[in-house]
Amino acid sequence: MSNPAPLCVSRLGTDWNDAGTLCRSRSSRPGCVGLAEEALCRPSRRDPFASIQRSTAALVYSKAKEAGWKRRFDEEMAGSGIQVAQTSGLYWRSLIGCLIGTRTCKESGGIQFYLIRGGYEGFLTRSLMHVDANQVHWDGRKEGTTDLNDALVILDTNGNCLGAFQLAVPNYYPRTARMVAGDWDGRAVFAYYNTNNNWNYYALAVLDRGKLPKWDPKVGKYNYWIDIHHKGGTYGCIEVVRSAFPGASNFDSFVARIIKKYGRPADEKFIRGTQGYTELDPTAGESKSHIINVPMKHYLGRIVVLDLPI
Repeated sequence: MSNPAPLCVSRLGTDWNDAGTLCRSRSSRPGCVGLAEEALCRPSRRDPFASIQRSTAALVYSKAKEAGWKRRFDEEMAGSGIQVAQTSGLYWRSLIGCLIGTRTCKESGGIQFYLIRGGYEGFLTRSLMHVDANQVHWDGRKEGTTDLNDALVILDTNGNCLGAFQLAVPNYYPRTARMVAGDWDGRAVFAYYNTNNNWNYYALAVLDRGKLPKWDPKVGKYNYWIDIHHKGGTYGCIEVVRSAFPGASNFDSFVARIIKKYGRPADEKFIRGTQGYTELDPTAGESKSHIINVPMKHYLGRIVVLDLPI
């Protein structure tokens, strides 16, 4: 996967410049696009909205631990002329480029999904300004609190932004956050239409270990399926709170559209072992009896999980 935003240089030497560039002098090591590294390592004494256009001056940050870094990032983006807006594809690509750095990611063979934990800071509603957006009593949910500051950003095969969504991750199902943090990164993403119990919605599903028993003939059952769907209640799933991105305000319609344009059949192969399921290494020569084949009707791409620095 190529980096979604420009990087300065891939390696450094005293007299070395990147080939194929117009650089006449040595560049600094990779970092955030348009963002001075020291700006993220010190508190800002400037008015954080001083360089932000009036149209984006009403940004809202919560008391969450990620908010300070995100606020300084947004300030630097605005100062460099990039519009800090949830509808700006350039803004989201710049944030992803900053967070991903030189990290190597699996080729998706399709569109690319980025789940940015804390990434929706700045675009929150004003009711979250004086609380921790990771722990919110939201939408009358009596079960417990919800994390409301994560973002899902989706790029097409050319790096264009298809949508950016505010997510609601239920803290009252703690296994959800643990699975996202520990198992989702690099996994395949597919879409489906859920008709269980007459719910009838389109959803995105990440092929995590919790779903694999569904296809395992030696197990044949599972008890925890996390997907991403529209707001409407959850038994552990992640809900989409909102999106102001053009053409993405209705999540069901959005998923149906990307299925039609990008979805394709694909298989993923895993090996069942005593420690659970691991992806098949084609060169390992594993016994076929241990291989689990997972057919996905509407494979879309892969997901990358990113965390904001604290």
